[in-house]
Amino acid sequence: CRDIFISLTLTALPFSFSGLNCEFKPCEASNPCENGAVCIEEMNLDVFPLGFHCQCVKGFAGPRCEINVNECSSNPCLHGYCYDIVDGFYCLCNPGYAGLKCEQDIDDCIVNACEHNSTCVDLHLRYQCDCLPGWEGKFCEKESNECNSEPCRNNGTCMDLFNSYQCTCTTGWTGPDCSEDINECESEPCLNGATCFESVKPGQFVCICPPFYTGDFCHQRFMEINECLSRPCKNNGTCLDLINRFICSCAPGYYGSLCEMDVNECETLPCLHGGSCINRLGGYRCLCLPGFTGDRCEVNIDECMSSPCLNNGSCIDGISSYKCHCRRGFIGTNCEINVNECLPNPCLHGRCIDLIDGYQCSCEPGWTSSRCEININVC
Repeated sequence: CRDIFISLTLTALPFSFSGLNCEFKPCEASNPCENGAVCIEEMNLDVFPLGFHCQCVKGFAGPRCEINVNECSSNPCLHGYCYDIVDGFYCLCNPGYAGLKCEQDIDDCIVNACEHNSTCVDLHLRYQCDCLPGWEGKFCEKESNECNSEPCRNNGTCMDLFNSYQCTCTTGWTGPDCSEDINECESEPCLNGATCFESVKPGQFVCICPPFYTGDFCHQRFMEINECLSRPCKNNGTCLDLINRFICSCAPGYYGSLCEMDVNECETLPCLHGGSCINRLGGYRCLCLPGFTGDRCEVNIDECMSSPCLNNGSCIDGISSYKCHCRRGFIGTNCEINVNECLPNPCLHGRCIDLIDGYQCSCEPGWTSSRCEININVC
């Protein structure tokens, strides 16, 4: 047996080595795993080139467990704000929500808040009471007044009941809401073969009696009387005798059952062209504006009828006026002025004679032409 001397040169590595073969023990050298992780040495450097791996506690990650996992990154808080903590998260919920992830909508229904067996419906941050028929109000605390909707028609009187109402109908109407018109003729109130007609007034009827019967129900027998003998129709109205009654046919301008009312004809504005209407008994009168005449001021007065334009001037009729178009040589409102063409004197050496629409010069000796402006004395 011989001793063999082998000379080895050791190079310092970043981790601690020990043993005859300088085996690698990184976990003992520097405890590379952070945040309480467990360091496990590995000999397979192809898989674990650092010679170890870290077994992280929950909430950390990374080769050395140096990364704090952010559990808020997945947005776990449904209705709130997420705060990251080690190995977990904390949710600060919005008002109205609860639970680890703010997933629960807080039931805002308060015990016995809704009265009279009504149902409480939970809403977000509030609640609503669904009332049973006959109750109303936020908490169903008030009895409903069904008469507030005015269900009784035709002036019927409403009486409020619990969850109902009752209508007391006026005369001539019936039904739950007084909407049904009672047919008063169904009971055959008219006697002696009379004909029954419903009146336009609710609750009333009219009996048309046969000859020799009268009364509201045609129950009274009578002898025929000529009601026109007393001359009941006024203002020259014509009386027509009927059975137990009469009718007046009124003259124009009057009306009423006895022709006692005067018709105001001015209500129909009969006067034209701004005329004023004056109502009279049985008629009317129009006061016309200047330039108009006729019963209704419908005629435009022709002011040219009197031939106001002189000297053959042309007359143009207007409203309550006229206008004259004068022949040449005449002027004035009525063409009554003969224009004096001698003004100013057009004859230079002679006397001017005025004519119709012109003039004539009588020249002095030695002068000639239309205006006497040419001297004929050649010497």
